Parts: sequence; C-alpha cells; structure tokens
Amino acid sequence: VKKQFRQSILKKRISLNKTSYKKRSKKIQKNFLAAFPIQTFKTIGLYMPFNNEVDLELLIKENQNYKNTITFPVTKPNGCLEFIAPPDGCDFRLNQFGILEPTSGKAVAPAQHDAMIIPAIGADKNGCRIGFGGGYYDRTFHILKDSIYKPILIGL
Repeated sequence: VKKQFRQSILKKRISLNKTSYKKRSKKIQKNFLAAFPIQTFKTIGLYMPFNNEVDLELLIKENQNYKNTITFPVTKPNGCLEFIAPPDGCDFRLNQFGILEPTSGKAVAPAQHDAMIIPAIGADKNGCRIGFGGGYYDRTFHILKDSIYKPILIGL
C-alpha cells in the first residue's frame, strides 16, 4: 500500500508543469513561514529539491536574511546523511541520485539544529513522513532517539 501511494503521488508531482510547480512551492513556503517564524531558528537544515520536491528558494533567502546557519544533506557510504553548512559561494555537485550537494563546508550534527526541513512525498494516516524509500533520513535521525536535544523535523 505504501509503495502504491508513493508511486501515485510521485506520478502526479512529476506531471506538474513548471509554472504550477513554482506556484505550489511558493505557496507551501509562505504557509511554512506563517507557521514558523524563521528568525526563531539559528541553525536550520534544508534540502535541494529533486524530482519536483518543494523548491525551498524562498526559505533559503529568508534564512540568509537572518544570517541563520543553513545546512544541506550529503549522502554518505554508510547510508546516512551528513549535514553540511556550505560557505558563501560554495559549489554544489550532483550526487549518485542526481541531487545537488555542497562540495565543501562545516559538518553540523542533527542535534545541533533548531529545525530540519525534510523532503516528503506525503504522509501516512498517522502523520508519518513517506519519502522515496531509501531510508537515508530514517537512519540519520535514529541517533536523535536518545538525544536530549532534538530539532523540529518538518516534512514538506
């Protein structure tokens, strides 16, 4: 059922034309900013959109306006993600999945974030995030289970 749901949503998302995709991404980001004042976050994890995931261009700009530390995920051989705070002007490269990742920067542990925006295809009936099914975010955030400090995790 989960696999069928994922495929159905992905098919609809991929079929969006560029204008509709940009419009929907902007609306989602504005709703996010209305619910979560960006200035309350000192360190925030974002992502580079892939396969018509919500484009976070507006959130990136807003965070830069407040000089927040912004991190982006980089895939590691162990199947986890490392979150990197790239310096201004940093180059990004395509990883093995075709997702842009920073080529340099400082690693920031998940527990050092105030919030992390993670890509979501959808949510199940319990509100749990459904992603692409690779388990990268699940494996990475498993370490937060016993952590005293946990960032807010928000799927878009």
